[in-house]
Amino acid sequence: MHLPPPHGLDLTNEGFQKLLESLRVSLIAPALGLPSLAVPVGTDGQLRMGVQILAGRFHEDLCLEAGEVIEAVEGAVTPIDPLN
Repeated sequence: MHLPPPHGLDLTNEGFQKLLESLRVSLIAPALGLPSLAVPVGTDGQLRMGVQILAGRFHEDLCLEAGEVIEAVEGAVTPIDPLN
């Protein structure tokens, strides 16, 4: 599990490399034709947390079924207020 990257991490070369490393699966999966789904699962302080679900090619149904199960347990997530 990884927390979302802090704001401004991409402003240094080292930070940018860490950011790219954390996004590797998110960037490669679409290029490989793998279906994926991101589902919110709560917060850590004021940071929105989530999970990314990946499935094999042509199995979008598995992503959606897993997302349904998570949403049923977590409940509906409403948008955060950016001013707070």
